[in-house]
Amino acid sequence: MSLFSPLAFISDLRPGGGRLQAFDDVRGLFPQTLQSGNIYGGGFCIGGNPWTFQYVPSRQIKREKDTFYASGTFGRTVCCPVFPAARLRRRGEKMGKPILAVCDSDQLFTETMTGVFREKKGLPFEIHGFSDCELLEEYLDHDPVELLLISEGEYERYEERENVSFMVILRESEDFDEKGHHCIPKYRSASALYRNVMDLYSAEDQKIPAIRKTADRPMIFGVYSPVRRCMQTSLALTMGDILSGKGPCLYLNFEWYSGFEILMGKRFSGNMTDLLYYFQCDRERFPYRFESLIHKMGDLDYIPPGNSYVDYCGVTREEWMDFMATIFSVGHYTYVVMDLTEQVMGLFDLMKMCDHIVTICLEDPISAAKMAQYELLLEKLGCEEVKEKTYKCRLPKMTRTGYDPGKMTGTELLREVKRILADLERTRREREGNLEDAYDRQR
Repeated sequence: MSLFSPLAFISDLRPGGGRLQAFDDVRGLFPQTLQSGNIYGGGFCIGGNPWTFQYVPSRQIKREKDTFYASGTFGRTVCCPVFPAARLRRRGEKMGKPILAVCDSDQLFTETMTGVFREKKGLPFEIHGFSDCELLEEYLDHDPVELLLISEGEYERYEERENVSFMVILRESEDFDEKGHHCIPKYRSASALYRNVMDLYSAEDQKIPAIRKTADRPMIFGVYSPVRRCMQTSLALTMGDILSGKGPCLYLNFEWYSGFEILMGKRFSGNMTDLLYYFQCDRERFPYRFESLIHKMGDLDYIPPGNSYVDYCGVTREEWMDFMATIFSVGHYTYVVMDLTEQVMGLFDLMKMCDHIVTICLEDPISAAKMAQYELLLEKLGCEEVKEKTYKCRLPKMTRTGYDPGKMTGTELLREVKRILADLERTRREREGNLEDAYDRQR
């Protein structure tokens, strides 16, 4: 088979998703013979919707006229168009990426978890999903798996497999004897399972593949006001909530006493302090540690803030700058919202990293005096760049204040933050237009 031969697909078509199977050694649009039914996992995208390649042994493939059918667990399938120039690996060909495999008889669970891993752009793995252990067995006869997520009832057959480098068992029962294995509870959210897997894998004392960094810088929104009790955090969270609907967004809070554990109603096993420690002491595994600490609030990602001023006292301005630059490069986010405070060293340097800075003003005399002193300090320190990026706003009186996770639609705060984002976008376009005009005049 040519490495760039035509490729035929069959799919189990369902509203909102489906499975896509691929067959190599395809000769022409509807081949007369199928010399090999082996496929090697990967991904394909149709109209922006992700589809997955799954391993189908040749004995499960039947052909009737110009339609292929896959028997067994794959159900009824229909023939899809041929896509040329798709690269498949030959049987036994050396892989470009290590394999991360999820194997569970619950097909919906398997598809959900493989989807979660595929969403993480920087992961260095090729993602495979198996709802049939026999298919995984047949796959392992020819290719190794770096990281295997396997159900409790099936893990024993893979204990002695030399080509499974790291195995995580999905524990389903409380009385399961872990016997020193890496285990995580199966019945929890997909994002929690992802964090657990990344935490276990990064803690292993072995060489692990590096997470791919990105050169694409996210658009960074800073939210800061010298005035207290002005709804700064509510505005920042609402902004992150809106932006996460447009692209991957990360929210970072730099307060000592953020109250997040109370707000979210749960204890966090790790927070920004732990991430700073990993950054200082274990740079190689930092990207995995970062992934293991990401929590979700709807579509918005966030790292739990630190819990004490002692945690941040020893972090220098240079360390904060380096730390944030590393997060931007490994996070693969389109947007980052930084909820800033002077409780960290290098506040103004963090502000200079931002594309936009939103500052909330209040009308009472004391708040106005604080704002005036803040602006005098910016002038004294020569922080013209911070002043130029700052968007000052006054929030209107609201009948309902504060941030309510998951209940944002239609609130007054939501409408106000949408207006602010629209103003910032208009300002950005005007600024870019002025720069282009200036460049044209120079030419």
